[in-house]
Amino acid sequence: MGKVKSLVMDGEDIACENFNMPRNEFVAHAWTICKGNNLVHRAAIEHYDVIQKELEIYERSIRRF
Repeated sequence: MGKVKSLVMDGEDIACENFNMPRNEFVAHAWTICKGNNLVHRAAIEHYDVIQKELEIYERSIRRF
């Protein structure tokens, strides 16, 4: 696995572990965890947004029933 892919996966892991906090709080928290690594931080935020969108879609789908 390449170095960039590994860093992106680190960001995704951060998002998976902290998806349940408000976005602004997550962004600040992720920055602290990433120690200034922009690639990891950006990947974490992007994956956080994906998770939030999927949760929103899931919530809408279960409300139909």
